[in-house]
Amino acid sequence: MPKHGISQLKTNDSTFADNKSTLNSMYFYCDLIYNIVCVQLLIKKMSNLKKPVYSKDHAVFQNKIVDLYRGMSLDEKRMLVLLSPIVRTTGVREGESVFLSASEYAKECNISPTRAYEGLASASEKLVRRYFSYIPEPGKKTVANWILRSTYSEGGVDVCFTNEVLTMLQMFDKYNPYTKYKKEIVLQLKGDYSFEIYHIAKQYEGIGKADVLLEDLKENLAVPNSYHDLSNLKKRVLEPSCEEVSKNTDIILTYETVKRGRSVIAIRFIIKNKSTENSKVKRVKDHL
Repeated sequence: MPKHGISQLKTNDSTFADNKSTLNSMYFYCDLIYNIVCVQLLIKKMSNLKKPVYSKDHAVFQNKIVDLYRGMSLDEKRMLVLLSPIVRTTGVREGESVFLSASEYAKECNISPTRAYEGLASASEKLVRRYFSYIPEPGKKTVANWILRSTYSEGGVDVCFTNEVLTMLQMFDKYNPYTKYKKEIVLQLKGDYSFEIYHIAKQYEGIGKADVLLEDLKENLAVPNSYHDLSNLKKRVLEPSCEEVSKNTDIILTYETVKRGRSVIAIRFIIKNKSTENSKVKRVKDHL
């Protein structure tokens, strides 16, 4: 082979090696940039998940909780509503405590300081023993305690939540749907089951109705055996709760029974937002 041919071959081999090295470098930097972008997007997503969705004026709970307020006393329900925005806006973690003062409790619930001290002491002790259930994924149900521990003093109560509860009170997005309402509204309720019924109504407010299986409703409200009779359930639970909710909150709530044959299998709550209804009335009057 001529010398110039050998020289040309060596040159081609060298060029090929250089091109291959350049391509490898390009692939490396492309992968590096891609990974950096993915990490940045993940960090942004996680940051958004932890960011408070609403101000301290709102109580917000994940919809995975299937029996919120179940069996709780009025003071326990009030305490949970007031702790919700504190947990959400401070970003507290498991093992860290959040403080609810007796003076704030008295002010928010419009009760005397003495009544507030007594209510917080009782509620903090009961919530330690209280549990709830939630649906982590379809077909599964998990039971967990609300509180790890609580420390009560005359000034108020320090509460430590589990990671599971903190997730339910802090993480809200399209993967973790939630229900919100103004705490000043729900705290006006005093009936035995009004908190629970109002929560159900607000959860389905956008749809305008909520069909709840009769047996599920009885279980989630933890009604006594004497209320399992439908007439008692209507008289002692449904009618007074709907009446109080309609009178004291931002929605008008009524109900009707859903039957299969002759048997009542569910309760249908009909939910109307007062602001929307008032706007409709105003528009009608304007056209008269």
